[in-house]
Amino acid sequence: MAIDRLAGPSEVLIVASAGAEPELVAADLLAQAEHDPHALALLVTDDKKLARAVAGALERQIGELATAATARAAIAARGAAFVVGSLDEAAAIAEAVAPEHLQLVGAAEEALADRVTNAGAVFVGASPPWACPTSSAAATSSASTAAPRRAGPRPPR
Repeated sequence: MAIDRLAGPSEVLIVASAGAEPELVAADLLAQAEHDPHALALLVTDDKKLARAVAGALERQIGELATAATARAAIAARGAAFVVGSLDEAAAIAEAVAPEHLQLVGAAEEALADRVTNAGAVFVGASPPWACPTSSAAATSSASTAAPRRAGPRPPR
């Protein structure tokens, strides 16, 4: 399926805990990195082995993209993987960055969801329906980037 346009710089921060699928995490990082050379694509995890596996998957997948040059530029300029000592640290980083898109994946995804409030959109799970909330949240299908986002109380589930 084609899209109408790439909306310019995008931001994604993925907090991945044990059980996250490296291939899917890499694909989600690239889905945002391919928007613009200034896109932000960050991985935060407490698992060094997972970080290495995601890096390998990202390198394998990037060459398959029609937008590979753009994604490579974004990853080189504003992509990173942070291995932290705990998921508490990961949640604190997510809160401080307040990304446009925050994705929580792995065994701790639900527990982390209740602790994060500063993001344009929070996606929980390995296969979130990215297009639905992003497209329905804004008429232009793009959310604000590079600005602090403070959310009010979370709605009940």
